[in-house]
Amino acid sequence: MFAVVLTALGLMIGLVDPADIPRKLGTLLAILIALMILPCILISAWERMSLGQQIALAAIGVVILTVLIPIRKRRHGQRS
Repeated sequence: MFAVVLTALGLMIGLVDPADIPRKLGTLLAILIALMILPCILISAWERMSLGQQIALAAIGVVILTVLIPIRKRRHGQRS
């Protein structure tokens, strides 16, 4: 529904060419469906993991974040 509304608004404003509507609408609907299905898959996979696997996965996420945040700050500082 959201994809249809965005496409209709783009058509009214003139941002979307009428010939491109089927292609863009299909892309928007595919993204919307993927965003609806992905959380279900991740939640079911998380529930099937043991507590140790969940803790290990959370620790990996924390380590990745602690490594990436300083890198992003350095890149952002270089652009300014």
